[in-house]
Amino acid sequence: MKIRSVNELSDFLDTEMSWRKRELITIRFMILDCKGDRQRILLRSGFCLLYAHWEGFIKNSATYYLHLLAYKGLRYDELNEGLVALCLRRHMESTDKSTKIRSHLKITTFFLSQSSEKAKIPLDGIETHDNLKEEYFTDILNVLCLDRTKYESKFPLLDARLLKSRNEIAHGEENNPDFIDYDSVYEAIKYMIETFRNDLLNSAQSQSYKR
Repeated sequence: MKIRSVNELSDFLDTEMSWRKRELITIRFMILDCKGDRQRILLRSGFCLLYAHWEGFIKNSATYYLHLLAYKGLRYDELNEGLVALCLRRHMESTDKSTKIRSHLKITTFFLSQSSEKAKIPLDGIETHDNLKEEYFTDILNVLCLDRTKYESKFPLLDARLLKSRNEIAHGEENNPDFIDYDSVYEAIKYMIETFRNDLLNSAQSQSYKR
């Protein structure tokens, strides 16, 4: 994948969002057109699809953004703190429980001599843990230095409604949400997907990925 400009990033994000929104709108209309057991089954399926598109869009779009930054060939000392932390995370994880000085030399060497080198941005660095709840989404926002406050009002629906229902349904439990629950989560996910797309584009345009 090569993303070489903000316009290309915008095209990727719009394509990624449009087919997902089309599926979500379609199943919502299907749910509205049904009653009884058919609606109950579609509501259960609808929660799983909402989660799939939530995780899929956030992970893919953030990864597209990293591809753009990698193409720019920026140095470590040009990147904001979140992106530098992403680049160093694997080294930090390997030294987290070690008391041997040898384990910490890579990080020490980086701070002493490598900060002016071209950054090696991990293109697989966006982690959802297959369970994209508030905690993990906030971590992604911190990596990309994006404002958390825009999303905070939706977090209760994300964890208590979407994640809870999706996990119970995916594990074969008898979770039977009603349409009001489903529609409130639908609107929240739609808002967060659109907001995340706009935040990524604004960051790319304003170059807020720079320190």
